[in-house]
Amino acid sequence: MEKQQVIIPIALPLLRDPNVKCSGFNTTKAIEWSFVSGKPCALAAWGFAPQLEDIPSPPRDLQRAPLRGAFIGFEDGSVYLFHPKIGTKADLISPAQFHFDLVDSLPHTRGSTPSVTSRLGRNVSASSSRSSLKLTTNPFHLSRSRIVSGVTTEAVEAPKNYVDFDEEQEKLKDLLKTKSPVKERHLVDSVFSSVEKKISVDKHTIQPLTAISTDTQQRNSTKKNSESRVPSSTHSRTPSHPMNSASTQNSPAIAPLQLYISGDIYSLYLRSHTFPPRFGPGKAISQLVMDESQRYVVCLQENGDISILSAIDGSCHASARSDSPVLVSPPGTVDHHTLHCAWKWKYLHLTTFIICLAASDSVSFRRDSLESDLQDHTRVSVFSSTHESSEEPKLEKIGEWRIDGCAGGVSCCKHTDDSFTLVYVDLLQRMMSHTVRLIPTAAKRPPLSRPPSHTGVIGLPNPLNINPLNILRATHLGVPEKAESTDLVGRIEVDNQIELGVVPLEGTILANRTVLTNNGRRTIFWTESGITVVQAQPSSLREMWSTTTPPVDAGWIDQSSFMLAYPGYCELYTLTTVDADGAPAPADVLTANVTCNLIRSASVSGAETTIFTSAGDLISANSPRSSLRSVDFTILPKFGEIESTPRYHALCEISAPRAPDEARVSASLVLDIDSIVIGLSDGYLNRTSLSRLCSSSPAQMASDMPLRGPITALFPVENERTKEQLIVGGADDGTIAFWSAETLKICARWTLFNTPLAHVIHPKGDTFGRMKGSLLCVAQDGTIAVLDIDGFQFLYLIPTSVHPLVRACIGGDNLLLIYEDQHARLWDMRAQEFWRAMTVDKANELVDQGGWAEWCLDEPPNMTPVLSGLDTSLHTLDSAMVFNLNLVTFLLRSRPAIGQPAAQLHESEKGKVRSVLSILLTWGLNEGIDEICKGRLNIVPSSLVYSDLYSRLTENSRSGSISLYAGHDSASGWRVSPGQSASRALAILTCLQRVIPSFTHISSDLNQDVEAVSAFYIASLGDLVGEGYHSPSLSSLATAWVRYPDEFKEPAKVLFNAGLARFADQEVAGLAESWQHKLPCLQPDVDKPSPISVVATFICGSIAVEKYSLLTPSCLTDISKSIAMYLHDDRPICKMLAIELCSRGFNIWQSYVDVMGLLRSLFSLATHTKKDGITTLNVGLAARSAVLQITSSNTPLVMTTLSMDILHVTDVQQRKSLMQMLAFLIRKRPLVIQPNLPRLIEAVVKSLDPNAAGDREATIDAATEILMYVVQTFPTVDFHMNTQRLAVGTSEGAIIMFDLKTATRLYVLEGHKQRLAACSFSPDGRRLVTVSLDENVVLVWKVGSSFSSFFNPGAPPRQGHGNGGPFKTWEFNVGDAAKLTPAETLAELKIEWVADRSVKLMVRDVTMTFTT
Repeated sequence: MEKQQVIIPIALPLLRDPNVKCSGFNTTKAIEWSFVSGKPCALAAWGFAPQLEDIPSPPRDLQRAPLRGAFIGFEDGSVYLFHPKIGTKADLISPAQFHFDLVDSLPHTRGSTPSVTSRLGRNVSASSSRSSLKLTTNPFHLSRSRIVSGVTTEAVEAPKNYVDFDEEQEKLKDLLKTKSPVKERHLVDSVFSSVEKKISVDKHTIQPLTAISTDTQQRNSTKKNSESRVPSSTHSRTPSHPMNSASTQNSPAIAPLQLYISGDIYSLYLRSHTFPPRFGPGKAISQLVMDESQRYVVCLQENGDISILSAIDGSCHASARSDSPVLVSPPGTVDHHTLHCAWKWKYLHLTTFIICLAASDSVSFRRDSLESDLQDHTRVSVFSSTHESSEEPKLEKIGEWRIDGCAGGVSCCKHTDDSFTLVYVDLLQRMMSHTVRLIPTAAKRPPLSRPPSHTGVIGLPNPLNINPLNILRATHLGVPEKAESTDLVGRIEVDNQIELGVVPLEGTILANRTVLTNNGRRTIFWTESGITVVQAQPSSLREMWSTTTPPVDAGWIDQSSFMLAYPGYCELYTLTTVDADGAPAPADVLTANVTCNLIRSASVSGAETTIFTSAGDLISANSPRSSLRSVDFTILPKFGEIESTPRYHALCEISAPRAPDEARVSASLVLDIDSIVIGLSDGYLNRTSLSRLCSSSPAQMASDMPLRGPITALFPVENERTKEQLIVGGADDGTIAFWSAETLKICARWTLFNTPLAHVIHPKGDTFGRMKGSLLCVAQDGTIAVLDIDGFQFLYLIPTSVHPLVRACIGGDNLLLIYEDQHARLWDMRAQEFWRAMTVDKANELVDQGGWAEWCLDEPPNMTPVLSGLDTSLHTLDSAMVFNLNLVTFLLRSRPAIGQPAAQLHESEKGKVRSVLSILLTWGLNEGIDEICKGRLNIVPSSLVYSDLYSRLTENSRSGSISLYAGHDSASGWRVSPGQSASRALAILTCLQRVIPSFTHISSDLNQDVEAVSAFYIASLGDLVGEGYHSPSLSSLATAWVRYPDEFKEPAKVLFNAGLARFADQEVAGLAESWQHKLPCLQPDVDKPSPISVVATFICGSIAVEKYSLLTPSCLTDISKSIAMYLHDDRPICKMLAIELCSRGFNIWQSYVDVMGLLRSLFSLATHTKKDGITTLNVGLAARSAVLQITSSNTPLVMTTLSMDILHVTDVQQRKSLMQMLAFLIRKRPLVIQPNLPRLIEAVVKSLDPNAAGDREATIDAATEILMYVVQTFPTVDFHMNTQRLAVGTSEGAIIMFDLKTATRLYVLEGHKQRLAACSFSPDGRRLVTVSLDENVVLVWKVGSSFSSFFNPGAPPRQGHGNGGPFKTWEFNVGDAAKLTPAETLAELKIEWVADRSVKLMVRDVTMTFTT
């Protein structure tokens, strides 16, 4: 099981000088400034509508999300979370009470729309093209390029590129042109079936509102201008709606923003700012959708990344990519691989699955593409998501295919089983439907053999005659080798398509909304030409209403009411079914007419993105002015209400704080933990270290000259010839500069780009031809500048494309650039000429021939071993302040080397650990703890911040997501979520318990100080943090024990047990019950290796060990079976967990499984598992420790199992292992073994049976080793080599004599009546002396061979008298010296032979001599 890295995000001081204070401009203000300065594009909210059904509460360990809140996604790919303020009424009442306390009862019946509406609204007119950053002039001509070498400022002209377009000149020019933006489209929530047109629209009656305000006049003017751009009423299929005319007498007035609801029931505050695994330009948030549990929101980004964010703390729990891995399209569907274009992922559906939809970008089609390719297409990706209450969500891609139709016309309907219905409008305006089902397994398949694509380019296998043998492969260049591309078969099947009818639409479908009715479905379609409402019934489909003004968004309130959102205002309509006489008619009467009446209007000034609630209200993100952004809740009057004025409330208003005048951090580069280079907003560089940052010390060094703008990106490079370390960076004006990494002196600078520097490609090695010693600097728009590192010279520019650059491949003198639109360009770097264009398939074929090094530019950079900054492509104020500290690597580097005494660890290493602890600890909660840390442990408060930052590594992502929290005091970090508390407490205890004791092990006082600090964070923190404190999540701690490296296991277990002790009995039983169904013994074979089963075993097993009486017998049986199963698992972590639980709760498990089988498994692991190095994750060591623990508490069971197995086991190797186990127990637990020695030794002796010569030869070494340990350890056992006799004393006073030659028991000598203390053979083997300290007597026995032995074999030798007693008896009295415990007997009692018939007995300091 792959270990996760433990990443700690820390925030730098905002300003260049950490000692300068700027009117409270802290991390929280930086987050607010980023929120106000960004551009929102997606919105999701929950809790602002009546609940249709109660949402079950999760177990106590899994915190429930607040009753209401909101997510706002931004174009930079990040997401902001808003929560109710602590202590407001929003936390005290249910959502249903919340709504109906404010809004009167509604006269109509609500439909089956979800309680939390996740529809996306976006101002289409304000949307900008993704290609707005591309060059619009001739990309081959660069005017006004400036180059500065050294400290000069002389401007020079950049050389022009020499380009030969050949036959593709016009095509390449078209690709370089900036096309018009593609309008946003939307998604529906369900489906419908067949069509028939039959409708009329009556003049609608409206309830007049108050006087028309200035906003009203502006809105009417806007509508009039909008009307002039749509087709005239003569081209409309229905009469033009009166709402489209600004002069309509009945046009409703727009209520001014004047009525606000009093109280703080709606108050929200900015909770967190989350960065998904990939963010930045081209990765905007397309849609946010809440799941049914209201604990997670699903986030779709424009580049196809999908993430699941927690509504509790905003952290990313799972992530995946819609375009990876590549799956084979299900039978009966269209393969998307045959269409080479860029895909913009815009729409998201939640059913039983997660359905992501992408629209084809017409800008990416080539001039020679087929006519069918130039039309709208949709790419569908389906994910399965598991997020039960007892586990975190996971994402698995299970299918993908292509639909020939607009993505905005696709809708989905959830079924009760593992299926859903997908309905779309195809290119012929036909409505098509098919059912998608889950199949149980997925399998690999050979690479696809796809038909040739229509590109107009002749595919040459190797147009430049590149010899792969002369080019070093990527693995030799330090560049990751491209993984083998193997398509997989998905896990879904698609039924045959069913045609439902023709939809009366004009223009491209932007989006649709659907509501279920009693006998069918109603759908709102809006296109570039207007709106159309249709009603679908089982046997027909008809048009109900249409107009020529397209909205920004729409949403159903119930079966007959819907809302339309326009730029600056929104409107509420109702549909009424009437007969020919105008009387109301049932909605299912096909001959009836439908009237559409405008009921209410409301102004929404400055709305940037909106959503509707299922109650018919509006939530919007607004920006009235550039320095203010608010989240507003508009409650519209409902039909029949007396009050006609909308009620507005600002959920949250955030003003951008005044940016500090002092230069602030704008970029960072970590060369080492002791060398951190910081780019500033004034164009300078500073060098510092982690320790200096923590202690607020000034920078060590600053650059000599500034750039002309804020530094936005920094990269390390090396001059291969001189080995000089350099830094390459860029400013926001497109400037590129070189600095010396040692002195920070500027070496050269150029202004080459229109956009900031984003990536640096540094090919190293002798196989790159003319590219050796060059540096490729890539701008955000894809323009590439080629620079010479050795001479600091600008060589030439490579122009960009309309679409982003995603991959760059270098082979010899050739550069292959692959773009997002599935096309590539091949450049000859020797001639500095463009060679040809090709599809991505041809490019992959070329690369697969070998000899190419590849760089993926759309992947986040790999984190340095210890410390790294965030992705440089995002230039928000808060992201520039964040560093990621790899705690695992840091702790490993901060430990003494093998063989080095801990006391000799260098003081600088101790200082680094103290610096990290100064960030992790929470200061100001307890004066005593603060004094211990500062006065005794030498840890002082840091200027860096951890309390409002949180990092989580997602299982499906290459790098982790980061969440920044708006904290208001030092304890804010403990009020975020149980997961955040677990992460921080675990980091603190790991540093304290694993590192500090190794520094101070010589001083017991300091160890006590460390224990005091640890105990404070384990047990006393909650009372001091106060309201809002979240105790560490037990499931997070269990996951940490399973997934985190070895250093974190013991602290995780300590925190888990402490948290479990705080649970009530009922809560403990509920927690175990919620995880029981995930135990491995209950899983199918395919799911048994799942990490969640390991976590479940840890949680349930730990609960059983501590409070087994609370669990049911079935639960205990399942736990016991799972432990026995994991003892045979191949994964070390599973074995470790099973061994530990056996050690802690063996007395519990023995009642539910084969206890001797459990012991045998432990014996096998203890003797067969090799050491895995110096690590706590050592299965053999853990198994031996468990056996020792079990032996101490269950000695008879262990001894019986050992002796039985030694005698009856058929496998010789297993018998040797058992003997090794016995030898181990003798060494480690002699007092436990001593009462059972006779039985064990008899088993060992019988294993040497000479009649089984092969077994004797195989086990003689192990038996000899055991006997040697026994004789050396126990005074009651002695062996005579010449006679091969073995004497074993018992606790009853008898002596058993064994003959090792024949492997038999000879006889028993009975003379002592109490415990035997020692025995010893004389040197000639004819006498045996036995001692009993309890009787104060020494007995001498004749044990040599005699004539009588031949006639009475097995009988003891005659002792010279007929009473059967010993040959001699000697009594002694040494007083209290003879009062020895069994443990003291092993060390204080010795027998030493002076001669064959003279022996010394030494008891402590007393020596006695006897003759035998």
